Amino acid sequence: MRLFSYLDRALVAAESRKEYTVREPRVWPSEASAELFDKRKNAITGKCHRSSFFRMIGKPLDRQVDAIGARKFRLGRACEEDIVGLCIAADIHVASGVKCFSTDLCMSYELDDVVIDPETLQAFIVEAKSYAGFYKASELKKGKPAIANVVQAMLYLNEIKTGADLKSAIRECQAKAELDPRRKERLKVTVENLAKILDGPLQAKLAYEDRAEGETFEFDISLWEDPFDGLHYPAVDGVPWKIFTVESVYERYRILQSYWWEARTEAIRQLEEADIDQPPVEAPDDAQKKYEDLVGEVVRALPASYWPPAEFEWKYDHAKIQYLFGEDLLSKTVYNEYLMVFQGRNRKARPLPVVGDWQCRYCSYGPTCMAQSNPQYAALAQDLVSLETEGDVAA
Repeated sequence: MRLFSYLDRALVAAESRKEYTVREPRVWPSEASAELFDKRKNAITGKCHRSSFFRMIGKPLDRQVDAIGARKFRLGRACEEDIVGLCIAADIHVASGVKCFSTDLCMSYELDDVVIDPETLQAFIVEAKSYAGFYKASELKKGKPAIANVVQAMLYLNEIKTGADLKSAIRECQAKAELDPRRKERLKVTVENLAKILDGPLQAKLAYEDRAEGETFEFDISLWEDPFDGLHYPAVDGVPWKIFTVESVYERYRILQSYWWEARTEAIRQLEEADIDQPPVEAPDDAQKKYEDLVGEVVRALPASYWPPAEFEWKYDHAKIQYLFGEDLLSKTVYNEYLMVFQGRNRKARPLPVVGDWQCRYCSYGPTCMAQSNPQYAALAQDLVSLETEGDVAA
């Protein structure tokens, strides 16, 4: 008996998700992205619009999560739960499992943990992150939290700007939890600490734990308004990072939602041409669901011209690889491995390593996107996963 052959199947089944077409342009905090000022490597940081759009229209996944990915998800959640338990034991816990909703963005989000500094009474929204690997550790040691994590923290800080806003959000969540047993079970509030929170500006804290070595890093994140341009930027440990604006995060969500609206409008038009009208609001739920299923089918059948553009590259060309290395935006290890094969100096016969954006490697819609964005790789699209496991390299 191979124990993990059974456990892995159960794990993958538990972590796999079923696709569905959203009835409104709902977005997720994990899809947050921002426009970068430094566009030498990528124009954005965070989630690609095309991937988010495919999720919204219920496009079938090209590949589900594997056992390794599913285990990382599970370990990450375990680390988060452990942090909450330790915060309670340390008597700095304010609240955890706080569900909120942004009407501006049409986005549900949850504050995993909120703590209070017992000396200053400053409250922090804590985003607990776990990681493993030398590269990540080296970046954190340089004082560089992941930009995507900073984007998400800034999103929460812009939605809940002050301690007064935070107390209001927690109390609203408490009221709703009284009517929802599942929410009530998850929500934990330390009433005494909640009452102590100062009403002033709120901060966030990115707390990293190394799953392999047990090392920890933390960064204080705050919202900083530039007095000259009036825009808002992240500040990390009190130092402004003028690499993206909070305003661009919101603008990108709206652009994503505009693609969804355009596709949905076209689908409804096509259904009306086929004499299939949208049921009235008072129609039974099964009639509404049947219509929405039809809308989803039409949307997914629309041509690629309705898709947002791909914002990352699965494979860089040789000129870009040379440029990125020259700008110190590509690791020496990756570049040397690529160059040895490119110049024929690797004695073992092997294909040229694929050097590109890591976001494409882990995207659930990678093969479909690659085949559309790079027709020359269309024949390789369905073999993408196996190609990568045979030794390809990502930046």
